[in-house]
Amino acid sequence: MKKKAFIKIIPTLLLHLAVMAFAITGCSDSGAEHGNEAPLDSEAANTAEQGNTPENDNTLTIAAAYTARELNRLASKYMSENPGVSIEIIDYTDHEKRDGHWGLAQQEIATQLMAGSGAVLMDGFLVDYLAPQSAAYFADWFPIMYADPDFKEEDWFMNVFHATAANGRLYAFSTAFYYPLVAANSAVPGLLEAMEGRGGISVMELLELHREIPTDTTYFFEYYFSTQWVLELYLDTFIDIETGRVDFSDEFVDFISHAKEITDTGKDPEYFWPLTPSQETALSDRYFYHLSNSVAMDYQYLLELEKEPLFTSFTPITNSNGELLVYPIEAYVLSAYASPAQQSLAWDFVKFMAEPDNQPQYISMQPTKRELLRIAIEHDLPKTLADAYKRQLTYSVDEAVEDALRQMTAFGEMPMQNIRSLPNVFFGWGSRSGILREALELFEDGLVSAEQTALNLQNQVELVMMEIGGRR
Repeated sequence: MKKKAFIKIIPTLLLHLAVMAFAITGCSDSGAEHGNEAPLDSEAANTAEQGNTPENDNTLTIAAAYTARELNRLASKYMSENPGVSIEIIDYTDHEKRDGHWGLAQQEIATQLMAGSGAVLMDGFLVDYLAPQSAAYFADWFPIMYADPDFKEEDWFMNVFHATAANGRLYAFSTAFYYPLVAANSAVPGLLEAMEGRGGISVMELLELHREIPTDTTYFFEYYFSTQWVLELYLDTFIDIETGRVDFSDEFVDFISHAKEITDTGKDPEYFWPLTPSQETALSDRYFYHLSNSVAMDYQYLLELEKEPLFTSFTPITNSNGELLVYPIEAYVLSAYASPAQQSLAWDFVKFMAEPDNQPQYISMQPTKRELLRIAIEHDLPKTLADAYKRQLTYSVDEAVEDALRQMTAFGEMPMQNIRSLPNVFFGWGSRSGILREALELFEDGLVSAEQTALNLQNQVELVMMEIGGRR
């Protein structure tokens, strides 16, 4: 059985490497020290130069994924307010609907980039912008932002940009982000006391509390908990792409073995958020913690209620250095082939998207533009709380908005670490599942032992590190 499982992994790994090699062939990994310059081969540079004609300088092409519909709305409004400007939305949504992932769309765009063409602005799902040798294809947003006299750092949650940059270069400008928070089950004696007063808590600290606090009944860790989920939040312990370190040692074996033991494989049908009181009661009978990836789905855990929820002490999840773990979303990547005029136009459109009057009816997650956070909370909080929780507030809804705004602003000002800091080949952001996720799926299904999983990943990740140069 083990031999069969291992055979399954290797062809998948080779496929990933082939796709990555295809996407980065001809790229220099040296990158530019700063600014928008990037090392391009002469043929690609000539192709890019031919494309940057004066007519095209007033044209912005955008390769779109999930946000294609919203981008079409904004593009129409922008063009009506800026005569002479043309915005073309290239919608790749059909690729994802057909294939179940963005992998083939990523290959198509990678081919365009290799030819010195492609869209000026690209949804981050459609490019592997964290692959070290892909850096030459993408511009650094920082010098473009700081060259704008209207840009002010205090208008943005700048920690998100610094956390998601690679070697000080911001390849993907995120318009929103989210972060995991955890609430403690008040039915577990001693757990609330252990959680109270913490500005943040790491995955390992949560695991230690689950292991050390005695209970009369057996509690699983958390409803959505799995080895894949926890490894994603704890990955920097085993892989460091900056230094090339790969360490799937005995600690990793113990880690995934324990994680598997405390994972609930007999879950009830999926819960919908926000949790109703009856759902919360059912969860409190089985789980130590309640995890939320979005405050917008669980505002009740931030606010003061007459009857405290069964899960409480809502705490952000951090790494071992106390840095908030964040997921950047709705991120846009800028082509290094674009002319300065096109890049300026792209930045102006990004700013346009962040204007309060241009917001969609529903703002998901936490915006990177500070003033949009109030708009999002004012829209989402009353609907999320619904009647059940609004009746329990100890203050008015307006005061609840201010309370949530204060706390979420504080979260946004924490030092941060980007959870999705690895190229797609590892976890498969937006494309296939990635070698780490695939290996853990085999382990979770009982097809591969923890020891063999560690050995397989050590070999596979070392091979990938050699392929990509081991560092950015």
